[in-house]
Amino acid sequence: MRRLLVFLGIALLVSPALAQQKVEYFPIKAGVKKHYLATRSQSTLVDGKKVESGNFATKSEIFEEMAGTSRIFGKEAFLVRATRKDSVAGGSAGAQNVASKTESYYQVKPDGIFLLANFRDYLSSGPLPESTHFEPPLQVIKLPVVYGKGWKVGPMKFQEVTVNPEATIEGKEDVTVPAGTFKNCLKVKTASSDVRGTFQGMGGVVMQVTGGKLLNTSWYAPGVGLVKQEAMTQFLLAAPNRPELKAEIVFNQAQQLTKIEGLESGKEAKKTVGAK
Repeated sequence: MRRLLVFLGIALLVSPALAQQKVEYFPIKAGVKKHYLATRSQSTLVDGKKVESGNFATKSEIFEEMAGTSRIFGKEAFLVRATRKDSVAGGSAGAQNVASKTESYYQVKPDGIFLLANFRDYLSSGPLPESTHFEPPLQVIKLPVVYGKGWKVGPMKFQEVTVNPEATIEGKEDVTVPAGTFKNCLKVKTASSDVRGTFQGMGGVVMQVTGGKLLNTSWYAPGVGLVKQEAMTQFLLAAPNRPELKAEIVFNQAQQLTKIEGLESGKEAKKTVGAK
């Protein structure tokens, strides 16, 4: 389930990828480096009672670098590489440190930004390749930007769990994060109550997803890109062979920009961000 939470965060985190088009909220420049701090947590209830072994909290440092243009599945794309270092407390495995790296491929079309694939390796216990090829690609941003008009992102599938979110651009807000205060940030909300599938958990018992919801809010600063993200995912579960066993798992995630390199100096970036 920890991998699922990371996957959902990656799939909804729109790294900048806009080729030669207007890139106010999604600047692309090879060599730009971003640093984020993130927190994640899991809370598990079985028959209404909290399960200590099913709860954990994670603090993460994320380093993201825009690598430049590349090709994937025969298509030209923009490659973003990220390294994540997690410090995990709680859960059945106790305190532990986990490192992972991700390669994400984005494509720009006249009607939006699309995520084509994620390739991930967990580094703490040797290479464990894990990849997701989105077919059709996820439409993470619809172009041109229209406030209040929603669109279907596309099916997000990991192992046997599928989520079908829709997104809406809600407007602009000023946002303060450790990297500074950014004005006129684009606020994008992604949500879904269409959650289905199965996964293995609860001591190896295969659980059926009977319901749940996803809610993700992201803020993008002009001239900078993603500066803040908050997400909640809920799964309602039942065991097909044990009808008396019901569970609820809730994930919460938050991420904030702490530093950016290679775009402009901090002072110049803030002036750009504050401009109307």
